[in-house]
Amino acid sequence: MQALDLGLVVPTALLIAALAWRRTAAGQVLASVYVVTSVAMSAAIVSMLLSAGLVEGSFEVPPIVIFGTFLVATLALAVRMYRPPSDTYRAAEGGLGWLPK
Repeated sequence: MQALDLGLVVPTALLIAALAWRRTAAGQVLASVYVVTSVAMSAAIVSMLLSAGLVEGSFEVPPIVIFGTFLVATLALAVRMYRPPSDTYRAAEGGLGWLPK
């Protein structure tokens, strides 16, 4: 599983990040899809670690903290990405600047 993660997921994330940083259309679309995948993956890992801790009676705190932090960060990023732009942003970009504030 680590080979799949390091060999496929990480390079894909880096490619999508580069495309999104350049603000290409493909980068924006792929980043919006990938952020949902990241939220789902980190939530699944945290829930797996918590359920394993309940069954075994001892929790592995460092991975729970690491992936929990990643979950919160990707959720914040997803909220920011899926929130509609403000009128100020639209006016600065030149599109729909005629809307009242």
